[in-house]
Amino acid sequence: FSDLAIIENTPYEATKENMASDTLLLAPVPYNKLFETPANDFTTETVGAVFLRTRAKHIRNIDRLDVLATAGAAGATRAICYKRDPMCIDQKLPLSFLMHPPKEQPNSLSWFVPCESRFGGTVLYYPSSMVYADTL
Repeated sequence: FSDLAIIENTPYEATKENMASDTLLLAPVPYNKLFETPANDFTTETVGAVFLRTRAKHIRNIDRLDVLATAGAAGATRAICYKRDPMCIDQKLPLSFLMHPPKEQPNSLSWFVPCESRFGGTVLYYPSSMVYADTL
């Protein structure tokens, strides 16, 4: 609980209590530990469920993101805590996914469907509203 509390409170304190993070993204192994480990011997509730129900002040969503398994420094696992709000974080798509008409391949029974897309990246309007934690 102490690691989760530190991750939750860091953006809140860094933004002078203006931005409270509501989403925690975890790599698969820490996520599975959090939601498969019983909180104690007397209940079937998991550590993650108890944290969300009783300890989390701001976090309302804990999600799994497979890319975080090796996203940390030197290939370590990483956790990301942020406010899921379009005013804080956004993605830029200059060209969304577009499929052109199919083209028949010569001397073949297959078709070629040309597609194109562009991704501009992620924009973080308030950088202090997000925190990374490696090797959780």
